[in-house]
Order: sequence, then structure tokens, then C-alpha cells
Amino acid sequence: MIKLKKRLLLPIIFALAGLAVALPGAVATDDPDPPPAMVENLEAFLSPGGIALTWDTVSGADGYEVFRSRSLSGDFELLEPELMGAEYTDSAIEYGIRYFYKVRAYRLEANIVPEEPHDLPSDIFVRVYGDESEPADAVFTLGNTKITSIVTAKHRALTVTWDPVDNVHFYEVTRSDTQNGTYKKISTVQGTSFINEKLTTSVYYFYRVIPCVEFQGKIGRGGTNTLRGRALLEEIDISSIKAVKPKILEIKWKRNKYADGYRVYRSTKAKGPFKRISTIKNNKTTSFKAKKQKHGKLYYYIVRAYKTVNSTRVLGLSAHPRDAWMDYYGHRNETLARKQRRVFKSTKNTWYSTRSSSWRNMKRITVKVWSIDKKGRKYTRRVGVTVHKKLAKTVSKIFLEIYNGKEKFPMHTVWGYNWRTTSTGGRSEHSIGTAIDINPRENYMIRNGKIVAGSFWRPTKNRYSIKRNGDVVRAFRKYGFVWGGDWVTAKDYMHFSYFGR
Repeated sequence: MIKLKKRLLLPIIFALAGLAVALPGAVATDDPDPPPAMVENLEAFLSPGGIALTWDTVSGADGYEVFRSRSLSGDFELLEPELMGAEYTDSAIEYGIRYFYKVRAYRLEANIVPEEPHDLPSDIFVRVYGDESEPADAVFTLGNTKITSIVTAKHRALTVTWDPVDNVHFYEVTRSDTQNGTYKKISTVQGTSFINEKLTTSVYYFYRVIPCVEFQGKIGRGGTNTLRGRALLEEIDISSIKAVKPKILEIKWKRNKYADGYRVYRSTKAKGPFKRISTIKNNKTTSFKAKKQKHGKLYYYIVRAYKTVNSTRVLGLSAHPRDAWMDYYGHRNETLARKQRRVFKSTKNTWYSTRSSSWRNMKRITVKVWSIDKKGRKYTRRVGVTVHKKLAKTVSKIFLEIYNGKEKFPMHTVWGYNWRTTSTGGRSEHSIGTAIDINPRENYMIRNGKIVAGSFWRPTKNRYSIKRNGDVVRAFRKYGFVWGGDWVTAKDYMHFSYFGR
């Protein structure tokens, strides 16, 4: 409100009074100004200090008056008589009560000048009011908390998370053992999450999170939803999966001492579906052997701990699947890196620098093959071949399948390890025991139309020549070897190599 001190007004009044003396009985002759316009766009909303009011400024207004009522049809009492700006915060409110507001503008106008200068009126200025605004209302209350998730944080703990509520000062986290039971306050927090520890594993708990505000010495509370959750056993991380026999994968994991047992699941796809293949009823057993696994096939495994609650097995959290190849032997789906790790246990050092270092990693194996006697009859004989020790089982398996094949393919010569270079001076896989040559004379190597080794290749006429899709080629391919007959720049029909060189 504009307040002018009396000593400042006296010169103005005396000047007007002098004019009145000169013209006895004179009064103001100008037409009075119109009243201020009605206040527009009054809004009421919650703020940290209470209920805030804003409105559009009225042109020519000297101030505003604010009125309040507890009902739209009730009497509006004067709340603030002297406001200069177009905003106001009502802090004298009660939580949960709806208030209605009106605002009107006023203009200050000088009173009629008296005939005697010393006879000043009691009100030098009078207020000329505009119309009251349309009412606006607000109630100082909080919205409802929405609990969005309850998840296992760690062993015997749950993380409760909720959406924030405007104007809240803090939240009361409450819990009950049943949905409609008594909810007890377990914590007061400022943020929007809470970790509830020391819970009983696999038992359901019900939560409500109440938004609170302190106002005028009292606490106002909003509403909340109810959500349940239970602290599940932690994920079981599989530590290793290894092919321990031709059709057996052994899965190992770390013990969970709080579990009653474990369940093992398997799938041939990363995203499932997963089928339970075993239930282990002892938490001290931390390995399982999956049988009847197919050679060269990729599997995915999950192990989940469980806790028995009221005769029901409650599963713990599920970790990401762990993949494993049935790779007891080499196989056609092996990547170069996996082959390198099989032979050298590394993808960095993938060759031997000296003959002696190479020889230390070789192994002599004996395999059965078919031979042809002088009368043209096939008979069984055993031959020895030296190969890398990490491929010994694979090579033995290859020759066994060739021997059991329908062709009964005959072999008079089988070469394996030989410390040497290739025909072009490069590194030969024979030097590291990962290459096999069979019947060199009848399965020559040819480059640019010239024979490099051997004499010929006549698979349709000669029984010692290797057929393109015969038992020999199929067996080596099945276990991860590359046939030289499939090469592009040269053809080496006698040659089978693990790394394709």
C-alpha cells in the first residue's frame, strides 16, 4: 500500500487550500477517473511456504486487497489490505483445508479540499476499488506416493523405490507381514529409495511409503499404494563349464550357504526357453555333470539356488546364461581363437620357435586303419602317428570314425608331426603337430597346374585317392580340420590341417 507521511502532504494541501480561499466554496471540477479494472487470471497453487497466489497486473492500480474464505459461498474475509505487487503467499493455513481466494485492485484518490487550510480531513486519500476477481482455490496437501519397484538388493535385503512427490519434506517407510495387517514405520528417508536389510529370505513383505510435510508444527501426510516383495537368494554365477568326457559337460559354481539346494537349467538358445534338467537337494554340492551332450553343439546353462518356504521351493535370482560348446573334441564350429586356446592356451603365442619346444608338446598315438593285401583284400592294421598332445583325442576319434565308415578307406601312409617348412618356405602345421597327410602318392599337391608333391589324384579310379565327400573328408571336417582339397590357390588332397594351413 502507498502510505504518504502527513508532513509531505501539507504543502500540497495548503496549495490546494489557497486556491480554495481565492475561490470561496470551490471544489474540484474535473471528471473523476474510472475505477481500476477487475483482476484477471488469479491462480492459486501450492508452494514450499504455503498457498501462493498470482494474477495479472492491473494498469493504474496503486495496490491490491486479498480476501479468503473456507467455502466458495461463504464470507470472504480481508486477508491482506495493502499489496503493491501481483503475488502473495498465504502461510496462515491448515494442512488439508481447501481455501478460496479473491483479489481486487484499488486506486488512491485525493479527498475534497476543505475551505480552511488548517482544517485537514481525517483521510487525505480515499480508495477507489475495481471489481473482485473470479475466485481461485487450492488445498495444501500432498499427492500420493507410487512405489514402483521392490527388488532384491543383496542377501536378506530389498530395495524399495518410488516416484517423488511435490512439496514433500520426507517419507515414512512402513512395512507389514500381510497386505491388510498393521504397518509399522521402519524408517524415515529424504530420497526416493530405501534398502531394508536383515529380512527373512524368500518371505513376502508388504510396503507403504507415506509422503510427509511439516507445517506450523504439525505433520501432514499423503497417500500411498501397497507393493509386496521378497528378498530372494542371490544369483548363482557359474564359475566354469568344461567337457570332461565325449558327451559330458561339467558345470561348477560357488556355494550359497543360505540355500537349501540348486536347480540346473539348459537351453540351446541364449534367450531360452530353459528346461530344468536337475534338482540338487544339498547346498554343499556345487557341480553337476550334464550327460548326452551332442558333439560340436552350443548349450546355455543357468543355475538357481532355492529356499524351501512352507513346503514350497522359492527360486533365487537368475543370473545371465553361461554358454558352453560340447568341445571334448575339436569341431567344425570352432573359431580360430577357440582353436588357438585349445592348442596353445592362448591367442597370442600360437607357434613354437624351436624344434625342441615343439617336440615337448607332441604325443604318439596308435590308430586302426584299413590296408589292402596282395590279393586285394582289406584287413586291419595299426599305425602310429605323432600329433599335438591337445589334439590326440580328436585325431584318435577321427581315425576311429574313418575305420568304422562304410568305405573302409585303405591307408598305406599316415604322416603327422614333422619339423619343416611348407613348399613355399612358410610355416607348416606339421611342425606343430596339427596337420595330417594321408596316402601322399595318390593324393598329390598341385599349384598353378604343377605337381608339388605326390603323383596324382584319381578318386573315382584309385582306391587310395581321397573322395571329395567321402568318409575321410567328412570325419576330418566334423572335428574341425580343413581339407587341402578345398583350398583355392592350391590343392593339397593328402593334407588335413586344424588351422587350415
